[in-house]
Amino acid sequence: MRHYFLLALFTAIICTGNLFAQGKKYRLVQEGKGIKVIEDHFTASTLRTAAHDITVNITPNAARPESAIDVHIYFAPSVNIESVGHMVLTAKPACTVVNCNDPSITSSYLSSKIINKTARTVDFTIGGLLPFKEYLFWGAVFGLDGDRCSGSDLAWIPFKTAPTPAPKPEKMLLIINKEFEGNARLNAALDTYEDDIAASNPMLTIVKYYIEDNNLQKGALYQDIRRRFKDENLTYLFFLGSNAALTGYRIMLDNNGAPVNAFVQFTFSYYAHPLYTTFEYDASDDRFKFFDRQDLCATPPTEVRPEVFQQQNAMVSMGMILPDVNFNTEQKIDYLVNYFNKVHSFRSGNISFEKKVLITDGFVSEQEVVDLAEINGAWTSAEVLQYGRTKDPDYSGDDPVWKSDFINKLGTKSYEIFSLTLHGTWNYHSFGIYNQDIANLPQLNTRLIDLYSCSVGAFNGPDYLAGRYLGKGNVLNVHAFSENIGVFTESGKSGLKQLYNDGGPYQYLSQGFNISNAYRYAHSYQEAELILGDPLLKLRSESSLPVTLEIFNAQKQETQSWLTWSTSQEVNSDRFEIEHSSTGKKWDKIGSVMTSGSKPGSHSYEFTHRSPVPGPNLYRLKMIDTDGTFSYSKIENVSFPSEKLISIFPNPVSEKLYIPVSKLPDVKSVSILNSLGQSTRNFTNVSAEGLVLTGLQAGIYTVRIEMNDGKMVTEKIVKAK
Repeated sequence: MRHYFLLALFTAIICTGNLFAQGKKYRLVQEGKGIKVIEDHFTASTLRTAAHDITVNITPNAARPESAIDVHIYFAPSVNIESVGHMVLTAKPACTVVNCNDPSITSSYLSSKIINKTARTVDFTIGGLLPFKEYLFWGAVFGLDGDRCSGSDLAWIPFKTAPTPAPKPEKMLLIINKEFEGNARLNAALDTYEDDIAASNPMLTIVKYYIEDNNLQKGALYQDIRRRFKDENLTYLFFLGSNAALTGYRIMLDNNGAPVNAFVQFTFSYYAHPLYTTFEYDASDDRFKFFDRQDLCATPPTEVRPEVFQQQNAMVSMGMILPDVNFNTEQKIDYLVNYFNKVHSFRSGNISFEKKVLITDGFVSEQEVVDLAEINGAWTSAEVLQYGRTKDPDYSGDDPVWKSDFINKLGTKSYEIFSLTLHGTWNYHSFGIYNQDIANLPQLNTRLIDLYSCSVGAFNGPDYLAGRYLGKGNVLNVHAFSENIGVFTESGKSGLKQLYNDGGPYQYLSQGFNISNAYRYAHSYQEAELILGDPLLKLRSESSLPVTLEIFNAQKQETQSWLTWSTSQEVNSDRFEIEHSSTGKKWDKIGSVMTSGSKPGSHSYEFTHRSPVPGPNLYRLKMIDTDGTFSYSKIENVSFPSEKLISIFPNPVSEKLYIPVSKLPDVKSVSILNSLGQSTRNFTNVSAEGLVLTGLQAGIYTVRIEMNDGKMVTEKIVKAK
């Protein structure tokens, strides 16, 4: 597995309005079969946006204002639109806490084909967003300076999606391989599954959809998904069998349009993009094709790429069960029926898991990830696997100590999540674990196995590892990848951190999101990503959740914070405890509100925090059942102006920033945050010598000072050249 380090990508100064001042310079680079954006540190920026000749407007999508926006770009006559080679449009969370899921959760790479050259406009829809949540739109345009791989900012625009709409009917397609049609055992299991879903979500209709495993029917299925998404509020796809995977041919062309190479790849998220597609079905040779350019920086006579040639902009959630390719039909039926039986047992409350997580990172220390898991509060403990050797990013061989601890912990203990990042192949992952080792475990009472390991989801390999995990014990979902992956992280820090961050999939899971939505809302889907198992399953069974929380909001009212929330179901619920934090690390109970017990119908509640602190105020609900079972809500933030407890100088600053000597004993730490809330410098030993800012790029930054008494002070500074 390749391990990448993310070095301050996509940083810029946010301005107001549709036109943005000078920001950054970027380059497009080819990486394997895909393309990524990197910051160009070596090219002087002469941004077209500085001349105010490109405007970007964002409006709520008319059909789905709670989850999608429409982007409208206009190029003024002064812009040579013939020089535009590519555009990249993204949306990312507007981070308000330190540990934020910072990477863009949707990204779309557009070719020049998407430009309406007559009107000089681009119109595009970004979806897959959460209701009533603050985001940042970022866009870049490439080619305006004469280099089709060199680009600069289109815009940084903050926006907020519409509130959650009133409940409305939803639809899930249960897409089943034709070979299973009419099987009495599977039909009985599916009938039970539908009954369970109807009891917990009566607004969701399940439609069975049987198709042969061939490209012609897959092409027709995709067109039907597009129609149902538009007309029937299609929200989920659940594949039983190999139709979940689509074989795509990425054909590389030279600058004259002649084919020079081709890649064959599986894609699992193809069906989850109902508005824009990359691979197109070609009936002439029965293939899904995508024409690409070998030299993405060249100016071709004709643009061969589709309008959207790379994207993580999934608008439909998905799940799949992929039985082993070596199984005959009856063995596949056994695998499916056994899976649905344990899903039913889980929903009935007959299968439970310890509220613990197990973490292992084969490359760096897991301590920061453990800290995040414990801060979350949803788990009683976070454990790690022990190593018998010093970690080496290039090593994937045997480690008897690690393997022994792996077998002991997974074979004898219970966890809600086991997350790991290691090297791997379809039948092996570090450090000495083969699929047969999973089969030989005395038990596997782990709710979710999350495999950030190359190719362990390559279902075309016999007895593939991810499928072996799903079929073992009480495992209900497996998250894996079918190809080599890159885990993006800061140098020396675990790539698993993004899972536990604010806005990460585990935070969503701990707040009651189902598995497919948790991953889609956290980072959308990539082509090689598998969500094995029922997409509707939650981390804990519905019977174990004290309440079903529909809405939780916090807002400022003069000098106080006003919290409101509502529930749609309360079964044996006892109370809400309101918790407050200014850092996201230490939480304090500030109040309690009794629930309505088990009375049917919707219920609304409110609470006023009369003494919020200066700076960020984070709130969450601890929802407690009568037997002590509890879960947490999402986190809401309300900010109040900081007290002038400390003055910092000089401002603007060139090299060193100072804090008055008289205040130094009161200071615990200082962080320098960029405009996206990312930490660029951290100081824990603050002295009269000052804080060295040499090497920090010019721009506007936030200085966050944590005092020994727990108070936070924030101040804006300008870093001069």
